[in-house]
Amino acid sequence: MKRICLFAAYDPDGIIDDYVIHYLQELSQYADIHYLADCDMSGEQLSKISPFTLSASAYKHGKYDFGAWSELIDRIGWEEIEKYDELILANDSQYLVGDIGPFLSTMENRKLDFWAGLTVCEEYLGGRIPLEQFMVSSDILTIPFTFVSSFLVLSKELVSKAFIRNFFAEITPVENRLQVYEKYELGLSRLILRHKIKYGTYIEDLYTHSSIYKNSAFYFLSLGYPFIKIKVFFSKYYPIIAPMERFEFIKYHHPKYNKDILIRHLNRVNPFERPNEVGSGDSSIFSTDRVFRSLSKIIYNISPKFLAPYFKWLIDQFDVYMFETQFFNSKSAYFSRFLSTISEQKRLAKQLQEKKKLIIHFIDARDIISGGMLSINRLVKQTKKIPFLSDHELILSGLPLYNPPVEYRYFEQASPQIKFSRIVKNCQPEEVIIHLPEVLAPVFHENLSEKEKAWLVKIPELQINILDQNNTLMPDRDFIRNQLAELTENITITTAHSTYATQKLSNMYSTPVHQLTPFLPVFLDVDFEDKEKTILISNDNSLYGSTKITKGDVLDKLNRELPAYKLIEIKNLGLEDYKKLIANSLFTISFGEGFDGYFIEPILSKSLSFAVFNPYFFPSEFADSQLVYSSWDDLFDNIVDDIKTYAQDKETYENLSSKNREQIKRHYSNKKSRQELENYYKKNYDFVPGPVEYKLFGDVREKLITEQDFEFMGDEKDEKFVITPDNNIFINMRGDFYQVLEEIYGEGFYQFDIDEDFILIDIGFHAGIASTYLRTTHKNLRKIYGFEAFLPTYQYAIQNIKNNHLEKDILLKPLGLSDHFALKQIPYIPDWAANMSIEGRPDFYDMYASSEVKSEIQYVETEIVPAHSELEEIIAGSHYKIALKCNVNGTELAIIGDLDAHGLLGKIDLFEMKLSSDVREQIQNLLAKNELEITEKTPFINNNTLKITARKNNK
Repeated sequence: MKRICLFAAYDPDGIIDDYVIHYLQELSQYADIHYLADCDMSGEQLSKISPFTLSASAYKHGKYDFGAWSELIDRIGWEEIEKYDELILANDSQYLVGDIGPFLSTMENRKLDFWAGLTVCEEYLGGRIPLEQFMVSSDILTIPFTFVSSFLVLSKELVSKAFIRNFFAEITPVENRLQVYEKYELGLSRLILRHKIKYGTYIEDLYTHSSIYKNSAFYFLSLGYPFIKIKVFFSKYYPIIAPMERFEFIKYHHPKYNKDILIRHLNRVNPFERPNEVGSGDSSIFSTDRVFRSLSKIIYNISPKFLAPYFKWLIDQFDVYMFETQFFNSKSAYFSRFLSTISEQKRLAKQLQEKKKLIIHFIDARDIISGGMLSINRLVKQTKKIPFLSDHELILSGLPLYNPPVEYRYFEQASPQIKFSRIVKNCQPEEVIIHLPEVLAPVFHENLSEKEKAWLVKIPELQINILDQNNTLMPDRDFIRNQLAELTENITITTAHSTYATQKLSNMYSTPVHQLTPFLPVFLDVDFEDKEKTILISNDNSLYGSTKITKGDVLDKLNRELPAYKLIEIKNLGLEDYKKLIANSLFTISFGEGFDGYFIEPILSKSLSFAVFNPYFFPSEFADSQLVYSSWDDLFDNIVDDIKTYAQDKETYENLSSKNREQIKRHYSNKKSRQELENYYKKNYDFVPGPVEYKLFGDVREKLITEQDFEFMGDEKDEKFVITPDNNIFINMRGDFYQVLEEIYGEGFYQFDIDEDFILIDIGFHAGIASTYLRTTHKNLRKIYGFEAFLPTYQYAIQNIKNNHLEKDILLKPLGLSDHFALKQIPYIPDWAANMSIEGRPDFYDMYASSEVKSEIQYVETEIVPAHSELEEIIAGSHYKIALKCNVNGTELAIIGDLDAHGLLGKIDLFEMKLSSDVREQIQNLLAKNELEITEKTPFINNNTLKITARKNNK
């Protein structure tokens, strides 16, 4: 292929640096180059590049790189440019550190009319997303989305287009770089998109903000991208972790590159950074941060109490110290542990000096025992047995990072713990895989020193895996994609349960997701006749989903009604003692997450265990198990009778244990776990994020048709209406509209139990699905008063009301209810209409902005009024009971607080609401204050949301 390159340059000293000469020399093998610098240069300088250019000139034109290209086009002429197959537009704002040949040939094979190395969008916050997915889900011509202009390629066909020639003909001098961006870089990008040119990029994902100026710029090198921006090393735009420590990283991915070229240039243009001294410092450099942290604790201890408010940071540190030392026999033991481990830690760390490949599992640096810790320990043991990982060193390290290493008393460690700071001090590997328990991942990130961060980012192949053992404890997307990704873009998630190993989780976090089913030890067999009349109790206190039953209530009943049984709480037991105990006991009760070791392991020991069904963890078939109760009330009412029944009949006992054991074995086997583990290290992940079909809830739609008898009118691409099983008709809104239908018709989300006549106040009316359903199922529902804040959804709802002839039954207002008056523009995503919030929370929109089905974000004007101003008259004028349904996002507390403040909350007879975790306790307190008793709590999987039902307590 014949190429011509127009190369724009600028140097404040009028020098053509070695990195430019290297760049032009490499590029000249693939293109005829014309060079123009926007500055004065001597003939001697221009002669440096004469072997690699057809022309080279320099003069001040004040039009930056786009102006240089325009000037060269005027001089060369379009007719000459048209003789080439491709036109390359390049500049000297980046170092060429890789091989440009494969870069060019890769894109040549894609037969594009326009391409760039990558794209950026300064406003995009959602983390890595496939470019194709982002393009179809955004109003791309109205946001700051650009093809990075430091290397652009136009085909011969595109060069002939009048709109391209007109664009370059109209370039004029500008005052600053920002104007270049707004007028020309953004302008050309939108021109390409507006004319629907066949385009592409070498990096086919979009990353947060301007990724070429962030830590992700170094990650691109591992993908074969040959450039890195010069300003990355100056940290001009974003905080870059240890930019001057990255030269060996560059050398690893591009071994032929002479890094001295880059260092010499940086020394010349920014000598205060002293890049030539990178890597020369030894590991004994004085750590101000470390000393300051130690002194802060001392200062706090000797400071008078009245000074405490002025030492908040110091107090926080002291609280950490107080918390951590409780896991030792004494505070002196906490510090003596540091001293006693020095020699052993030095010996262990010294063995790592020549190691190039590490797998580091982080585990609690506390001498306690938990299912998660045992699971990680077994994972390490099994990983050591994988033949193709024999050249990897497996290491256990402790979190929090500042704690001393621990030798566990309760189980045999797969490997001794090595303090992370000593790992950093003693080796500089080329490949590291870090495994972080989900709940400890933020602790790891927060406590990394600058030296430890620099060590991590220098690793050429760094992967961080989040061990998602409990999905309710997962860090939020922002932490994974925007904070942890500062260290590496190579992030994965492995899940302990199949219930949340899903494509949805992969898409939510923009990371590969893989299931790693925990390994299990060999359990003991004890015959029924030899088991003791013992009921084991798990060491958990917070009963998932319980409204009023406590652990103490259950234990009191067991003690009272089963006096022949001994109750033992499982705690402070070594693994072998624990195995003997569960095998020798007739029964175990899990008060924790449910599908955990306290439920699984006794059954595998041929005993019986009980739990309450938890949809976050239990596979669905266990909902029908005789050992799994539907609620804590169900367990409380029936467990005594069940224990009596199973204990008196050996055959019933053994059959029930055998049946549940077979169910468990379908989900747990060490053979299955070993295959999953090997697949993970072979990078054969279960789910990877990527472009998906437009219908995010396509599986839900299919379920509505096959299981709920819904009928969709029209062809699949243009289904106008949906007919429900009760013959209501709704406009098909797609997106999460399908999920709303499933919640109401499939899951029976709104099953109001009111025998008397009542009115319904529906706040968060959406399209009217819930109200219409309730009007159909409750003949004693006299009137519905609805409030929908978002005008587009309100318009759908009005039409649905008319289509179902409910104009006399439903009074709907286009208002958002809160605790104040306001008129404001609020972002609205049609495909997520049921999840919109009048608060317009940034975190909420960041999440959905990267979803696989987001259509353009619209801004709608919404009137917001205090809830009492609309509901006071309705409530006062009603002769019937009052039911309130409140399905809002972010304004729950404002609405309920406003009704409470004006004496209206206590006049509600039935109350149903979706609650997020951050306001759950406050709202529950307000309900209790107004004698509304919570009778039901239903969790939403992967949504951190709870639906509650409360009734007027008329006692």
